[in-house]
Order: sequence, then structure tokens, then C-alpha cells
Amino acid sequence: MTTPLAAKIARDYGTPAAVIDMNRVERNIARVQAACDAAGVANRPHIKTHKSPMLAKLQIAAGAKGITCQKLGEAEVMADSGIDNILISYNLIGDEKMARLGALQTKANMTVAADNSVVIAGLPQAAAISGAGDLRGSGFSPSQMDSITSPETRMARPRAMVSTSGSSGMPCQCTRTGRERLPT
Repeated sequence: MTTPLAAKIARDYGTPAAVIDMNRVERNIARVQAACDAAGVANRPHIKTHKSPMLAKLQIAAGAKGITCQKLGEAEVMADSGIDNILISYNLIGDEKMARLGALQTKANMTVAADNSVVIAGLPQAAAISGAGDLRGSGFSPSQMDSITSPETRMARPRAMVSTSGSSGMPCQCTRTGRERLPT
């Protein structure tokens, strides 16, 4: 059964066509933010479900402390759209990625998840590229070590969060594997 709206969309845009009910999206964003606020955790939604700067900005306007990206390319798109608090949740390894991270750090407050010494050892290179100098200067600063369970290995492993903001706290991220709960 085709509704009149579905028929109009098919006529005007062809099929398949993605149609977003913005009223529902805004209600869902508000509901998730209210749940995080009630639990006393900072919301840092992962953009992997929408990859849209417009939707990320709606989440931030609703109270999210920033966003989470998996890849540098996603973070670059978000920073270029004016989002200035970004967590990259995947390890960054290599000169090219450190150069891109350094360039990003000049546009936004970046936090990087690192679970091994190779990643951590590369961060001074990104800080130098961004003009921050060293990890303890105005650029990257190790903020806290935590332990989480890796869904891939089912083992606890250390995880470092390194932030460009210079704050002593680590942003909170609620994930399927657990909850890192910190003051908002």
C-alpha cells in the first residue's frame, strides 16, 4: 500500500529516496540528551549513524559536549563545518595521519583514543605540526588512563585519552561495550 506522501516523493525524487522525519529526529535527539543529563554523563554521540554536520550540530545544540568520529576524514568534515570538540575513537598510526591530526588540531579541540605506545609516541609529531610544541604545552595533553573491555578480544586493555584542550578530565562516551562515566 502506497501512501500519498510516498507516491509524491517517488514522483518528485525517484526511488530509492531517503526521507527523514525531522520532527522525529529532533525528538530522538532531545530524548537521548535528557537521558544522559539525568544519568549525569556527558553526551558525545558517534556520527557513524548519520555522518551529517547538520545533525551533529543539532545534537550539540541539544547539549552534547562534542561528537565522536571513527576516522580522520569524518573529523575533517565535521571540523570544516565548524564543530570544535571532536573525539577520534580509533588509533591513528603513521606520519600522514599525524600530519592530518596536527592540521585538525588548529581548527578544533581534538581528543584521540590510543590503546598502544606506538600511537602515543606519534602524538608529539601532531602537536609539532599544529604549532603546539609538545604534549604538555598548549596542544595535546595526556588526560587519563582507563581500562575498558575490547569487544574484539574480550580482554581488558589500557586506553589513553589524549586531549588538545589541556583539561585534566576525559570526555565521557557511552558505548555498547561499557560506560566511561565522568562529570559533565
